[in-house]
Amino acid sequence: MKYNSSSVLQEYENNLNDANKAMKSLSFYCSDSKVNGFTGWVFEETIHCCLREELNYHNRNAIITEQFKLSKLAKGTRGIVDLLVSNRGKNIFIEIKYRGMFSNEGINKYADYKKIANQNGYEYLYITCSETYKSYKNQTGQIFGNNNAFFLNDSEQDEWCRFIDRILSILQ
Repeated sequence: MKYNSSSVLQEYENNLNDANKAMKSLSFYCSDSKVNGFTGWVFEETIHCCLREELNYHNRNAIITEQFKLSKLAKGTRGIVDLLVSNRGKNIFIEIKYRGMFSNEGINKYADYKKIANQNGYEYLYITCSETYKSYKNQTGQIFGNNNAFFLNDSEQDEWCRFIDRILSILQ
């Protein structure tokens, strides 16, 4: 592996620092107010970049599409999946959350997305930095399956390596 959970999280911290510096360098920047969703966006971009590098490292020529609209698969659906990884007819949706789930509505939404993935023969993976609310962590495992849910701050095993191994096994 090119990365492990610790190095991915360090990449995220470095990228967040760089993004904050870049934002402050804008000519119109005038306050330290929080930008809603900023840390989540940096985390999502970090995961995307590290995943792309891992796939190249393992000689996988997968196509990664950002912000895939589920309406392309299920008419009337308004959902968007963070990443779609495609290679030789194999497709993987990846949901990326910096701090996990925030509500039962979120849990239900991803359960619906999972049904769409299943109906179309896609795998659906979930990766987060951490999930502090045990009930949501358990429900996430139930929705995505424990083999498809990854918590980078989980110290029991290297979740990034498990995440990449899972993707590589699907793409075989």
